[in-house]
Amino acid sequence: MLSKMFLIKLYKPILKKGVHKYKKSLDYCSFSPDQIAKCRFNLACYWHDRQYRDEIVNRRSRLMADIDLFFGIIVECFKVRPTSIIWSWWIARTYFRAVRVLGGKFYI
Repeated sequence: MLSKMFLIKLYKPILKKGVHKYKKSLDYCSFSPDQIAKCRFNLACYWHDRQYRDEIVNRRSRLMADIDLFFGIIVECFKVRPTSIIWSWWIARTYFRAVRVLGGKFYI
């Protein structure tokens, strides 16, 4: 229940007009896998991409977009393996570090 409430709070930005809505079948984690084991965090990558491309009405800073990705991955992985918070944290940390180091040129 707590993870569901956190997810709702985390993913409430408003898309600008003309921006395509989330589709489960598309790959939003551009240069990396959007699923590891059974943990699929495509939705977290979708919102991260929208932030980076300035497609959100109330856009946040690059750092906050990366933090949202971090927590979004933790929530999605925790739903699949609730007994393994360390596993969820490790995946999220890896992606967070990657976008902090390599993502700057994509933030418009």
